[in-house]
Amino acid sequence: KFKFGLTGKWESPIEYHGSFSETIYKFYNEGLSEILDGGKETTPKVDSQFSLKRPLSMGIGVAYQAHSDLVLSLDLSFTHWSVIDSLNLKTEDGDSVLKSLPLKWKNSLRICGGLDYRISNYSLRAGFFYEPHPPIPQYQNLFLPDMNDRVALNMGFAAYYDHFIIEISNEAEFFGKKDIAEYWEDGELKNVPGTYGGYITDLSLSLTYIF
Repeated sequence: KFKFGLTGKWESPIEYHGSFSETIYKFYNEGLSEILDGGKETTPKVDSQFSLKRPLSMGIGVAYQAHSDLVLSLDLSFTHWSVIDSLNLKTEDGDSVLKSLPLKWKNSLRICGGLDYRISNYSLRAGFFYEPHPPIPQYQNLFLPDMNDRVALNMGFAAYYDHFIIEISNEAEFFGKKDIAEYWEDGELKNVPGTYGGYITDLSLSLTYIF
């Protein structure tokens, strides 16, 4: 009545190469910077590189055949988010850092649960997951959309026809609300303060063919 599973994904960075330049406005008003002499400066292009780390993740799960038509499942997964300490844009030779965005993310443990109830050639499905917020308030920013602890609810439907399986599901993910206070370091504001919140809904459709 029990089935167990293990999953793992090794850390695999994505490497980017290109050119970097920036436009500096010396006045708070961009319009003034455009018309006043010396109000805007564009730096020369520099050959650059960037490595986006995708962290190691591991999971373990169990499914229980509670009834001939009902399967319950539970799984835990760990993500090594702390490998994303900062995002650094470097020169092509790697000797100098052109721009750096500190993140200081923390590791997270995600818990998921679900059920599948079979009725003849059809299945009704439901699930949930919870994952703590990897970023820390001191370095909260707007560049990455992970705004708060994640709570998601899922509903789905599947139909089985000979070698085909048609599945449709909807996920509603809620971030709640979190107040982020200003954090200064060496006279520089390191985060984007404010109240963060929101939700996301996703609709998925898949078709499986079994040989």
